[in-house]
This record gives sequence, structure tokens and C-alpha cells, in this order.
Amino acid sequence: MEKIYISDIIGNKEIARWKPGDNILIESQTGSGKSEFIKNSLHDYCLKNNKRILLLSNRTLLKNQNINDLTNKLDVVSAFNYQRLEFNVLNGSNVENIFNQYDYIVFDEIHYPFSDSTFNLNSSIILDIINQISDKVFVFITATPQALKNYQASYEYTYTLPYDYSYIKDIYFFSRTSVIDSIIQSIHLNEKILYFGSNAKTTLNLSQQYPNSTFICSNNNKLYDYSNKETMINIENLAKFRERILFSTSVLSNGVNLKDAQLKHIVINSSDPISIIQFIGRKRILDPLERITLYLRDYHSGQLYYLISGLEKGLKSKENFKQNNLARYYHHQTSLQLLRPMRKEDSGFQKAICKYLQFDHDKVRMADKVFEKISLLKLMKQYEGIHLFGEKKELFRDKFKDSVFTYKEISIRKRGIRALNAALIVNNICYEIVTRQERKGANRGQRYWMVVKVEKIENEI
Repeated sequence: MEKIYISDIIGNKEIARWKPGDNILIESQTGSGKSEFIKNSLHDYCLKNNKRILLLSNRTLLKNQNINDLTNKLDVVSAFNYQRLEFNVLNGSNVENIFNQYDYIVFDEIHYPFSDSTFNLNSSIILDIINQISDKVFVFITATPQALKNYQASYEYTYTLPYDYSYIKDIYFFSRTSVIDSIIQSIHLNEKILYFGSNAKTTLNLSQQYPNSTFICSNNNKLYDYSNKETMINIENLAKFRERILFSTSVLSNGVNLKDAQLKHIVINSSDPISIIQFIGRKRILDPLERITLYLRDYHSGQLYYLISGLEKGLKSKENFKQNNLARYYHHQTSLQLLRPMRKEDSGFQKAICKYLQFDHDKVRMADKVFEKISLLKLMKQYEGIHLFGEKKELFRDKFKDSVFTYKEISIRKRGIRALNAALIVNNICYEIVTRQERKGANRGQRYWMVVKVEKIENEI
């Protein structure tokens, strides 16, 4: 079936129905042509009818991509960031004067004031502006409208398209961040990886562990000096990064296009369903045969309880929270609506994310288990036949412990030979660790460990 884009359902006759004061909502998944509709269809309509567009976006990277796409069109379309608008308002500028020369105000990635409210105290200004101005056509665009619809439920015109995530080949859920290294090591060197981290410092540290990798963050992040400026420019101009692995904060979370057939793997360490959907959407599918693999952090009931309690505490901590920060209030309310139902059933977080992504939960794979076997097997092959004395033995035990990601009935914390062999049996790995006595050389008479291959194992402890 041929893919349908927003421009296929909103033509000139439809645009002509929009009147000053109307609120237009365009909600469809990333890659469905929402922004292209503004840059082409709405632009062409305005060009013919002597009208102008202000295109607002939430990230400098996205704004710059928009400007690149709007070459020779900037006489009709102006593009700048929400943050610039907030700055102008805070410094006394009149919004009506700013908007005066435009007929259509396009709020791209309109989930921005809510999602950024946890660290940007000024994002509520955008909601104030929406309420203040009534003589322009407001066009709201997003793939994740949950918070916006909680804040403002009705629109003069709403346009939607069916969501299609059939390009997702596999989904792995991981419960421990220690498995990420094994995930990365198992991916073919010719395939690119995009990693989204929830903490900038941790994400930077992770990026420094791998060759041909890089880190990016926003220019207001305290780690911006470590952000690769050339990579940002490549994304702006080429819609791709040159390195094999890109480690990113939320600077890449919204609207930005990555058009690269080599990008086949996306690792996401986040508990926010809206952010997860936005992160996935950075990869644009250019060929119907393209497929990607997702690796998502899992959250069990206890972790969800902790997240929910934190949001509830945040809402109660300030008596006038709703009045003081409207965007954050609706962000918290929406997050609670999404997270609370997940605690009501086993694997609730997994099932909810799979529902959003139209992925069969029965086909989900547990990364901890899958990559534990891969990691241990690789380690056994590396050490096979080596006589392990002293420090070498301790290093091997440390590496073994770091390669185990799932719960074991026999604890490997003490790193005894019985516990390590039990882990090999559980993973159905045809290797065994034996202890023997050296018969010659400088270590004669001393006992050592050695990894040996066995033809068959019994899968029981």
C-alpha cells in the first residue's frame, strides 16, 4: 500500500477553510510529512495568496535544518526557536508586534513546552502566547499530542494519519545498563548505532569507551565543550552523522531528520513513552525494505512506583504549582496518566510501549538474557586454554561478573568456580572452568584455572 502523507489530505481547498483565530492540530507519526507540508504545500498557498508563515521549532539543530530546507523560500517563511520567542517576551517585547507580519503561526513539535518544562522554567510562556493571540491561524504539529490535548482538548480542524511502525524488526528490553556494552559489541561494524541517554555525563562517558563514536548535547548544557560541533553540522546539512556510534542527549529528540540506510540500531535509556516515540522518529525510512532494531530500557513495577511517586510529590510540593508553571503541571499530569496503568500488570511498561509501536509483545526479546550468553561465550573463547594464575585469574573473574546481567540462583558475587560454572550451564554454553595444578615452570605446584570446551552440558544447576 502506498504511503499517505499530510499533504495528501490537506490541500489548498482545505487550507482556504482556515480562518484567523482557528486552531489547527496536525497529529501523525514522525516521517509522515508534517514539516514538509508546511515548507511546501502551505508555503505555495501563501506565496499565491500574499501571506506569510512563522515556523517555530524547539531545537537549534532543527531550526537550522529547516532553514536549509527553506532556501529561496525565506521571503514567505521565517524560522526561529521557541527559546528566542521566550527570550524576547522576557525582555519586554510585545508578542502582537512579533506576530504582526505573519498570517500563520506554526508551532512545530508543540509538545516542547511540556516536555522541556522540567528544566526550562520559561516554556510556559508559549502557552501564555497561545491564549493571548486570537487573530492568527495557529497550526500545532506533533507526533505526541498527549500533553497538548490535556491542556487544550478542542480544535477547529484536526488532521491525523494512521501510525505505521512496520519498519521495526526487533525490540529488546534491557533492565541493566551494563548490558549496553554487549549490545554495542555484538552489532556489525558496518551498521550505525544511535544512543539516547537520560543523563549527559553518563552518555558522554559511554561515548568515550568506543572508537569511531561521538557525543552531542545542546549549547546550554554544561558539557557542551565536549559536544562534537562537526557532527552537528553534518546532521544539519546532510541529515546523517559520519561516525559509527552517536551518543546523544535530548538535543536530537525532536523533528531532526537522520536519513541514513546504515543507521539500523537505536538504543534508548528513558522511562518517558513520549520521549521514546520521539527518539525513534529521528530515523527516517527512505526505503520500504529498511528495518531497524530497538533496544529499550525496561522498568518493573517497583521502578514505576518510584517514578510515579516522584511525579505525584512534585505536583503536591507547591501549593500553586498549576499557576506557577502550567506547562510542567500538564507534563506531570500526562506522565502520570501514561505510567499509572503500566503498574497494573506484569511487564506493563513493555506492553504499553509495544502497543504504542504496534509491535507484538510476544516477539519481544530480553536483552539481558540474550546478550549475557553472547558476552559469556565471547569471554570463554578469549580465555580458552589459558592457565590463569593470580592477577590474570582475578581479571578473568571480574570480566565474568561484568558479563552476567540476569539473576542467578547461585550468586556469582563471590566469583567462586562453582557459581561461574553454574552461570555457564544456565546459559547453555559449552565451556567449563576447571582447576588444575601446574607441573612445570615457575608456577610449578601452584593451582590455576583454565577454560575448557565441553561437547555437551546438562542445563541444570
